[in-house]
Amino acid sequence: MKKKCLCIRYPFRELTLSAYIGHSNGIFSIKSNKLLVKQILLVLALIISPVSITSGTISTNVFLRDSNTPIELVDPNIPHIYQDIMVGTKLKIVVSSDTIKRYWGGDLALEEAYWPYGILTPKEPLPAAGDSSGIYEQESGPPPIKWISFIADGDNVAAGDWFIIDYNAVDTGDYNSVDFNIGFYDYDISWDDPNYYLCFSQVRTRDFNNNTVVDFQDYAILASYWQQTNCSSSNGCEGADLNVDGSVDFDDLMLFCEFWLEKTK
Repeated sequence: MKKKCLCIRYPFRELTLSAYIGHSNGIFSIKSNKLLVKQILLVLALIISPVSITSGTISTNVFLRDSNTPIELVDPNIPHIYQDIMVGTKLKIVVSSDTIKRYWGGDLALEEAYWPYGILTPKEPLPAAGDSSGIYEQESGPPPIKWISFIADGDNVAAGDWFIIDYNAVDTGDYNSVDFNIGFYDYDISWDDPNYYLCFSQVRTRDFNNNTVVDFQDYAILASYWQQTNCSSSNGCEGADLNVDGSVDFDDLMLFCEFWLEKTK
């Protein structure tokens, strides 16, 4: 498969962007100034095909990784603020369009403060994003930010799901929970400010045996450490000390029950 390649030289650097033409796949890594990269992506799209602008809505939805189960909102009337998720939870973020746009670009942005707690991984573009679509990973700063940039383009762009980005909740550090925010940018609206943030609170896992569901096996692990008071100096009581106060008691049991039968993928 041939590639159409754009190479632009700047002092002290050479930045090469490649896009698959006639194929709906493309994931590329870039480290550069964010505004510079966006300008180059726009030039690339103009070279590849004409641009037509159509009004419509580009949106994001969040699901458990291995199903179409949506993550619930804290308040159904307030979008993009989601219920707590456990460490170990695997999600997929789906970027979709309700209209046909011959060229569209956008970003997901992750600030450095969140890097220890979660990982974003782009998947190959879906067919509806067009045969000249692509996903580009980049970093910029200061302040350091990781970006996943999207381009939907091509003769066969269609309404529907365009891009999937996997999200893994990996840690809460030394805390019971941490807030986690992912910025979503739509270039048609702004290149400087996010349209909104996808907001989560991550909590310590209740799936102690890592079988992807909180069930009686996990309850048995918690019960085996019941009333122990040396969790901070032992193995952490296998995670059963959920509020990290050094002991396993009714407070931990209540926190455990909040996620009864919850799945992590």
